[in-house]
Amino acid sequence: MKYFKTINIIFILLLSGSTWAENIPRLALGHEDIDISFIKPYYSEFEFFLVDEDGKLKPEGRWTDEVEYFEKSDKTYIKRKVVRFSIAEVGDLKRVMIAQAKTLAPSSNHQFMGKDLDVLTVFHYDRKKVSAALINSSNFEIKKLDAVLDQSPFDLFFWSTLASSIPFETGYQASLPVFRPGSEVVGWENFEVLGKETIKVNNKSYEAYVVEALPSNWKFWLRKEYPYIVKIDHPYGETRAVSLLTNKN
Repeated sequence: MKYFKTINIIFILLLSGSTWAENIPRLALGHEDIDISFIKPYYSEFEFFLVDEDGKLKPEGRWTDEVEYFEKSDKTYIKRKVVRFSIAEVGDLKRVMIAQAKTLAPSSNHQFMGKDLDVLTVFHYDRKKVSAALINSSNFEIKKLDAVLDQSPFDLFFWSTLASSIPFETGYQASLPVFRPGSEVVGWENFEVLGKETIKVNNKSYEAYVVEALPSNWKFWLRKEYPYIVKIDHPYGETRAVSLLTNKN
């Protein structure tokens, strides 16, 4: 299980973040405050930057974000696909996440990583049960994980979708249970609405709500109408990364 802690740095942060937000309301899966009914199928593009030592944005590539819905067994599911490209236009990450549209209860998360997209991580969710596998085709490595958690989690990789789902009321806070590899107890990620801000990207101004996620230290500029995501700022190794909307419409 230790291996899975290194899949993404966000999970390392979560390992020590389960008690810091004890006074913030904890929302179980299915809580009425989690609502994505306003999100329609969409496609967006973003430019991806790293922050250099002088605080300037250094272009590192771009990524696309696509959401669609489908029906299965009388239930509606949301499917979100994120694809990232390097500055040389080489795909280095592809992530496909599926969850129930009504509750955001996760179903699966398939992620391809690396310059050849030859490292595959798979997460399958069944309420409290989580099964995962990592397959590195270049060195024939396979790692597996099965866990039964103390309660049903959200999939934190949905990130901005989770941040968008809460009420946009300044000062609103909610802590959501998320899966943290290496533990049978969920971690807690707190989302707080900091307020409204006018932000200009691609020569166009948008009114957006700023939502912060802790302890992972992500920040989102979001809207309840398209484009839903305008800007994202988050840790990236020893620096930070910034994504800015580049849609022309």
